[in-house]
Amino acid sequence: MTKKVIRNSVSTEDYLKGIYRLTGETDEFATTNAIAESLGISAPSVTGMLKKLAQSRLVQHSPYHGVRLTAAGRSRAVKILRRHRLVELFLHKCLRMNWDEIHQEAEVLEHALSERLESRIDEWLGHPRFDPHGAPIPDAAGNIIPRNVLKLSEIEARCDAIVAQVMGQDAELLSYFKERRIFPNRRITVLEKEKFGGSLKVRVSGKIQFIGLRAAQQILVEQL
Repeated sequence: MTKKVIRNSVSTEDYLKGIYRLTGETDEFATTNAIAESLGISAPSVTGMLKKLAQSRLVQHSPYHGVRLTAAGRSRAVKILRRHRLVELFLHKCLRMNWDEIHQEAEVLEHALSERLESRIDEWLGHPRFDPHGAPIPDAAGNIIPRNVLKLSEIEARCDAIVAQVMGQDAELLSYFKERRIFPNRRITVLEKEKFGGSLKVRVSGKIQFIGLRAAQQILVEQL
């Protein structure tokens, strides 16, 4: 049977990257609804595209479970993720763009970047390991630095940690973190945890801050 080939389009790359962000390096399945929500499109549109990706053997489909990336799909997803994060760092470090405005620009530029330009940007930046939000940048071979991290919401009271990564690309959320001086590599101490609501009282950069549960779930830390 002849394998159907999908043209290397923006939509294909966005889907693969979106699935990877949901599943990471695991063999877990991403549901249609989760993919639709992450990409901001309708579930029926996702269903049609996933069928095409499965025909190209970029994803494996399992009824009632969703899809997971094949080795080929994961390879392409990691490649576009590397470009996205390199572009974000370049815009932030070299063009002085705020970390809450670089995501949308990188979403466009990642698809236009040639391998040669990608390599030059990587070299210019000194082969960086992390983007401005603390997300690991895959190396040229697709390897990603393993880290022992957990969500800030999972840290017990009176414990110290180092902020490893701020997840999510919502500009309003990133502004929220910026106002509270929550950046990668900052030391953060959980002082109190609300028993039922889940809100946290923390100390960061020498100041006391209050962080809601939903926000705390978007902060990855390395516990000290």
